[in-house]
Amino acid sequence: MQQLQEDEFERVVAAATTAVVEFYTDWCPDCRAVEQAYAQYAQEFPAHFSRINADEAKTVAGRLGVKGIPTFLVFREGREVARLPSRDAKTPTAVRRFLAAHLDEGGSL
Repeated sequence: MQQLQEDEFERVVAAATTAVVEFYTDWCPDCRAVEQAYAQYAQEFPAHFSRINADEAKTVAGRLGVKGIPTFLVFREGREVARLPSRDAKTPTAVRRFLAAHLDEGGSL
């Protein structure tokens, strides 16, 4: 899983056929609660998984309308196709359900 900086966000998302990005912060308890599971899901699902610190990437977070953390976004060929907002992303199970609904397990990138 890749840790993104704000200046590389566009390039990384555009380069991947399918990309999943978690917007998080270090002080967020819900972010910490899903962190290990998210790393595991990066091994299970066919997509490029990354994380970006919303406190350090305020321009990107603002442009994408990320209002709470954690927020998970799925991109296909650089375009956002799915979003799990913070109010629904409180547990590893909720994140896994979201990923399963939007990514093919074991499929191709």
